[in-house]
Amino acid sequence: MLKNLNIEKLVLVDPYLEYNEYKNSNSGFIYSQLVYDEIYREVIYRMRKYGNKVKIFREKSSDVQIDDKFDFIYLDGNYDYISDDFKKFYPMLNPGGIFGGYAFSGNHRRFVEELLFLVHQYGLVSNFCGDLNEWWIKL
Repeated sequence: MLKNLNIEKLVLVDPYLEYNEYKNSNSGFIYSQLVYDEIYREVIYRMRKYGNKVKIFREKSSDVQIDDKFDFIYLDGNYDYISDDFKKFYPMLNPGGIFGGYAFSGNHRRFVEELLFLVHQYGLVSNFCGDLNEWWIKL
């Protein structure tokens, strides 16, 4: 993505935490904290070559404090709070920026409905990749 798109700043937000809620869900993705720690190390390793173009926040989106603008914001984590995340991060996008994330699937029906409502409320055009359960909105 950073190789092929004109992105000057990318922010990644994910606490990389084991959620107890997932153990009782039908998602099928139940990882231990050790696996999340390894995933985080892999992200750091892959993003290191991009230097200051990438800012990684290993914390809950509700705890992230940013006073900057970005070309691309990708959110992943707990899917119960898309409305709060959307309202918090949407103003941080540069004109023409992209806001995206994961969990656009039947396993996260409440999330999907809330995201579609927000897209309509803000008068935006959304894109969805059903095979990957990913979504993105270009401003």
